[in-house]
Amino acid sequence: MILAAALTVAVGAGAVLARTGLPGWAVDSRAHRTAVTSVSGPTAPAVTSPPSQPPSMPATSAPAEPATSAPAEPATSGPTKRRTTSKPAVTTSPGATIDAVIASTGTISSPAEGARVKNCAYFSGTSHLPRGKTLILAMRNLNNDGTKYVEEVFDWDKPDQLSSWRGAQYFSGDAGQRYSVELMVVDLDAVRATPDRPAADALAAKGTTLASRVVIRETGNVGNICPGPE
Repeated sequence: MILAAALTVAVGAGAVLARTGLPGWAVDSRAHRTAVTSVSGPTAPAVTSPPSQPPSMPATSAPAEPATSAPAEPATSGPTKRRTTSKPAVTTSPGATIDAVIASTGTISSPAEGARVKNCAYFSGTSHLPRGKTLILAMRNLNNDGTKYVEEVFDWDKPDQLSSWRGAQYFSGDAGQRYSVELMVVDLDAVRATPDRPAADALAAKGTTLASRVVIRETGNVGNICPGPE
């Protein structure tokens, strides 16, 4: 009897506690589960495996470029030396003289271009002559035929003295006529071989012109017709 009564009291007390909702007690088992769930720690994120790697592509190699080698530079050892050639030896007998090759040159210093002249005029200038050469003056009337008239310069037979030369030419035409006078170099032996006038005029065809002047005939004559060296 006593045990049954105790059980009855315990059941009644449990019902009262359930209605009053004492702290720490859930109203029903579903509330209890909810409470238990809410107090539990945060849910750990699910562990996911990394995405599967994309299928590997077949390895491709870049097209091989043809191997090129830089053009080989010729091997040089210092500046190239110019090859020298020896000149043939010149043998001479004792006392022999070797003449250097000298080009003939000459000028006419006077009279000036276009100068007025009478029936005769002096010409002068300079020259540089090789051995065996001399000078002549060849005159031609530009208003007449093309004949050249030759006069040897003074001291023509002494070529070594003709570095400064002097000579004369003659003009027999009318006033106003124009004449060309050429300084020419010729062989000394050719002049020696032509003593007469026609032969002397032919020397012009054998000479080389070094300089020339054009002069104009004016009225009047020179009294003594241009004498030789003074």
